[in-house]
Amino acid sequence: MDQKQQFEEILDVFTNPGWKYILEDIIERKKSIDNIYDVQTLEELYKRKGEIDILDWFLSLKEWYQYSYELHQANEDI
Repeated sequence: MDQKQQFEEILDVFTNPGWKYILEDIIERKKSIDNIYDVQTLEELYKRKGEIDILDWFLSLKEWYQYSYELHQANEDI
């Protein structure tokens, strides 16, 4: 499998209806932990920050792969 085909198969995942449901769950989870007023310790704060970072990463996956695919396409045209 070449890199172009790999990008296309990954991008296909984002067109699947299930991806929409996953995003909804991620957004709901992020909303539920976005407030730091109930954090009691520094460890809890860092844990919450890490979880939010991971959720943000998931939320940006589609755009990241689309951008990477476009760069790959542009480099192939050179």
